[in-house]
Amino acid sequence: MELDFPAPSLAVSNKWAADALRRLAERLERNEFDDGFHDVLDGAGKKIGEIYIDYSTELSL
Repeated sequence: MELDFPAPSLAVSNKWAADALRRLAERLERNEFDDGFHDVLDGAGKKIGEIYIDYSTELSL
């Protein structure tokens, strides 16, 4: 995963990154991703990065 966004300070940058990661975690829990690259959006819907998901090593129980 890579996130890239300009922010006025390190503290603001960390807050925005944490917010983006929480949104990603919620989407993962709702099974909204397939294999491949997916855009990461900020709270305003602007692309701030991307994440790559690979389920090919999923365990079969």
